Amino acid sequence: GGSFGELALLYFVPRAATVKATTQSTVWVIDRGNFKKILMQVSEAKLKDYMKYLDAVPVLSSLLSEERKELAKALVEMHFTKTELVVQQGEQGSTFYILYDGSVNIIKDGTQVSTLSASPSRGMAQYFGDGALLDNETRSATVQVASDTAKTLVLD
Repeated sequence: GGSFGELALLYFVPRAATVKATTQSTVWVIDRGNFKKILMQVSEAKLKDYMKYLDAVPVLSSLLSEERKELAKALVEMHFTKTELVVQQGEQGSTFYILYDGSVNIIKDGTQVSTLSASPSRGMAQYFGDGALLDNETRSATVQVASDTAKTLVLD
């Protein structure tokens, strides 16, 4: 089976295509209200995970719990693949990343200077991109994925 129409439900936009069955089919339909309700239930569990990662970021320690919760709601998951560049040295930075699964290499002036690793099973997370946001400077290093995949939470 497959699914379609989720973007229209999520973003309240017109459907991008017409779908016609070419064989006898059974189609399940869910309305926008129930779709959002189910997503919110899943979201509550994710929100707790996101809060745990935010709690581990020292620069955010002065935020109240409610403020961190609002910040957690704004996080977006982004996944990257091996050798993909997450950020490039010298670029303007407007995004903060929390690495929660995988490994990335930190490269300055073409030389690898460190590796960040994270694992949800061990409760380890790393973060990067805060310097460019806090000081309004360009990215001080390139971040390249070292593992097969790297999963991040992104705040833009």
